[in-house]
Amino acid sequence: MEKSKNEFEGNTEDSDIETAVAGLRDKMLAIIRENPVGASERINEFGRYLQSEYPDCLDYRAYHLLIGSTPQKKCSKFDFFGEDSVENFLNSLAGKNPGARDD
Repeated sequence: MEKSKNEFEGNTEDSDIETAVAGLRDKMLAIIRENPVGASERINEFGRYLQSEYPDCLDYRAYHLLIGSTPQKKCSKFDFFGEDSVENFLNSLAGKNPGARDD
């Protein structure tokens, strides 16, 4: 069975995770710089949506990045799947993935 990008394993390098987080952070900051008010509103709406759909949202590192919080513990998952993926959402905001969720 193929592992998903959401599964943090003991042999996963923290530097790999932080590199992925830094890439998403840079993408989000570029989007916000382009349209500060509109992008911030969309990001907040998407964060509230994820919180309502996923009781375990605090276990996802990408969720913490999206809402600007610091995880209280090491997150066991990286990102949500499909339309709920933070990466896909940011790509959609940046105009790079028109098939992603557009809340």
